[in-house]
Amino acid sequence: MQIFSKVINYDTSVNNIILSDTMSVLSNVGNIRSLFVSDYNRGEVVIIANNNKTQQLVMKVENGGYPNQFDYFIVEPSNPKSKFALVLDNESFIANKGAYIGMSETIFSQKYSDINFALDKKEDTTIYTFSNLNIPYRAKYLFIRKQLYSFQFGYAE
Repeated sequence: MQIFSKVINYDTSVNNIILSDTMSVLSNVGNIRSLFVSDYNRGEVVIIANNNKTQQLVMKVENGGYPNQFDYFIVEPSNPKSKFALVLDNESFIANKGAYIGMSETIFSQKYSDINFALDKKEDTTIYTFSNLNIPYRAKYLFIRKQLYSFQFGYAE
């Protein structure tokens, strides 16, 4: 008897930088272990900007992990107060399943149809959240006026 289970693919990388994978960090952005800043709300993070500094990738340092190991990613519009460790050549930050800032909610729903999200809708804002406590993993996608404004995912503590 064969047992088939549906495999759900979660977002686990941004621009080929993979959660908790030091080699992908080194090969895509180099040794950034000493470039972290302390953020009161997020802990120790490395902040990377896209080529025109309109978006930022915030990578949370994995507690107790190896150098260049990050367990949570946040992609959002740039904050004028952010201290960028690097500015990449990339025009935008794209998650492995295809999420990017400015993506329409319709396209998102098609690409992420295999995930059972909890939805929170208020006026022109929709938040898609997902968590898997077995891993533990969580993800959050914020839409404003049906356009993806920011997203975050990773291994929750």
